[in-house]
Amino acid sequence: MMRIAIVHYWDVMDPGGINSNILKSSIKLGEMGNQVLILQPRVSENQGGKISESVEVICLESPRFSPPFNYSRRFIEELKVQIENFNPQILHIHSHMNLLSHAVIGMANRNFHSIPLVFSPHFDTSLSTKSLRLLFPLFNSTIGRKSSKKIDHVIFNSNYEKRAYEKNVDMANHYSIISPGIDWNPTSRNRIWNENLNLIYCGHSIKRKRPERFVKLISSLSNSTQEMGIRIKGKFASEGPELEKCKRLARQLGIFEDIEWLPFLRREIMIEEISNSDYFVLLSDSEAYGISVAEAISLGTPVIISNNTALSEFSTNDGVILVDNPDHLGPTVQEILSMRGTSIRVGATEETNIVSWQSMADKLLKIFEESVNLSKNHKNLGR
Repeated sequence: MMRIAIVHYWDVMDPGGINSNILKSSIKLGEMGNQVLILQPRVSENQGGKISESVEVICLESPRFSPPFNYSRRFIEELKVQIENFNPQILHIHSHMNLLSHAVIGMANRNFHSIPLVFSPHFDTSLSTKSLRLLFPLFNSTIGRKSSKKIDHVIFNSNYEKRAYEKNVDMANHYSIISPGIDWNPTSRNRIWNENLNLIYCGHSIKRKRPERFVKLISSLSNSTQEMGIRIKGKFASEGPELEKCKRLARQLGIFEDIEWLPFLRREIMIEEISNSDYFVLLSDSEAYGISVAEAISLGTPVIISNNTALSEFSTNDGVILVDNPDHLGPTVQEILSMRGTSIRVGATEETNIVSWQSMADKLLKIFEESVNLSKNHKNLGR
């Protein structure tokens, strides 16, 4: 049994890939007999508490500013006390692009140098404002590079993320690539569509995910099939700052009524909606992995995804349409229409990057144990 402390800059109970990654892998680690303590800021109504017998969330002082400028001395002080009380064997810190994570790395290196530090950067090169784009290289070459020298092991979600991190920050000497998990074993099935074509977008409406491209794809398909007797329908299950922009665009393109606008869906409803759709669409500018894509493929639903992010690594699976230029959707529309009446095999292959949460937790635990043993060996050599 290990005592594992996890530090995150946000609420693990909120929707989203990173939060889900941390929460579900933590629960699995707890089921394996480990004690897991998740330490996070108080950024929502969640006040913390026991998730299971072996997993607990403690909420600390919230930073005044949002990421990436979310430093809080009070949070660091409270975190230090919690680590002292819990006495973990490993400290797993999440997310590169925020000051809080790097402050935690620095504090841990000064005060708990005997505890191995594992870091999951969830590295994102897509920045929403001009000021962030200007600060990004400076942040990486100073704070990011300094932190990287204090980390014992880096965990990436994909080869794409690893390459981006090494290009912008530093080489990771000890690293692993571990895909986030899904809730069920992947399946395969044959899919076919004829008169009706139903597409779905499930995810945050934020700039880097470019949800407006889903709206444009629905419009392009509708324009291309007006005389073909094909009914194009979309489902947009999302919330976030780009939502109203997407609705305005849909009205301008005359397809607002062709899209069903839904809030974030409960887990079981989302799974059903994706499973019943003909295509799942995600045309992001930046993704370190893409849990929703893994889920769609594992449900046997074809996916339409960007070819210039980590999403391209799903190409080893069946039923994947890669879009080289998401701002020019003509070739994609033609590829979709060419499959009308054709049986498509969809699902994970032997070379898949889709795994279960149990598989992910097994790999995490192995890294934690190896990091602890390596730390002990270094201590013995230093005597």
